[in-house]
Amino acid sequence: MKKRICPACNKGSIVDLKKPGRRTPYRNIPDLEIPAELAIPTCDHCGEEWVDAATSARLDDALKEAYQSVLPAKVENALRQLTEAGVTQQELERLLGLSVGYLSKLKSGKETSTQLIGMLMMLAAEPSVRVDELRELWRTTTSSPQVVETKVTEQGSSMRMVITDVLPSIPAKNVSLSGHDYPRGQRQTTENVVEASGRFGRRSAS
Repeated sequence: MKKRICPACNKGSIVDLKKPGRRTPYRNIPDLEIPAELAIPTCDHCGEEWVDAATSARLDDALKEAYQSVLPAKVENALRQLTEAGVTQQELERLLGLSVGYLSKLKSGKETSTQLIGMLMMLAAEPSVRVDELRELWRTTTSSPQVVETKVTEQGSSMRMVITDVLPSIPAKNVSLSGHDYPRGQRQTTENVVEASGRFGRRSAS
């Protein structure tokens, strides 16, 4: 075979070289390791690599395989960190809107979603903060609702009220809710008339 001189240094020869530790950006991974068994034409003097069409095709196939093997490892590491922080896979699947068992498929490589893997890694980076934030973001109320039991004497039955909205504090007076008094600043939701020192009108049911 004719000896190929390196055009970069004009000193070394270009030879097919296999070695570990070579890395390259690939998709969303900035430093994916090129498989050590893949031979790449390289100058034996300056180390410059010369990739022709045939080598490029082999390199693409090798990187695709390496990429697919890295993703499950990323998932497994993220899930381990989240589990150690007390977050179960079942809760994660619920918070992320996934079907039961989907994370196990992701971890085994049977399913692939780089967007979801990225989200898991973000949650795992600071689980005590970010998972709690996600829990709160899914709430439809600004805080955990309270429940108040009161009696409607004219009907002789009990009424159950879920408290969600905060009424502004009204100095030295109570809030009258259809003839039933509640302390100022208390949270309440109802379709009845809300009267508070004449400052509130009718609230229609949503």
